Amino acid sequence: MDGMQTYGAAYTCMRLLNQTIEIYDPYLISALKEVLLWRFKLLKLYLKKYLGSEGEGESKWGHLFKKKSQKITIKDLSDDVIREAARKTEGFSGREIAKLMASVQAAVYGRPDCVLDSNLFKEIVEYKVAEHHQRIKLASEA
Repeated sequence: MDGMQTYGAAYTCMRLLNQTIEIYDPYLISALKEVLLWRFKLLKLYLKKYLGSEGEGESKWGHLFKKKSQKITIKDLSDDVIREAARKTEGFSGREIAKLMASVQAAVYGRPDCVLDSNLFKEIVEYKVAEHHQRIKLASEA
């Protein structure tokens, strides 16, 4: 198979053919679950990097050169919401996932209260997924 996009496409095809994925090869199922788990972990990693507590790992002189940012509050963002985002970001590269989470950070800083909730997170994910599909469509037409 040809990288993660093929695994994602194969998984989608299998789900369309039959809702009982258990009848397929267990090694293929394991590989598909690993890809989904990889995207989930990557989303969590970038969530912590872009929206976690600021200033972690700073040097003792870092406060002199870096402007202190506003504190971000994360409310009702469960692992289930992040898993759903991992499923929706099928075909995204690691760079695209990083840019998605940077967009989430920008959206949070654009709010007066600097709060990230599941609705805002889902809205940004939907927007970036639509953008991804539009970019693929434009590239295929060229």
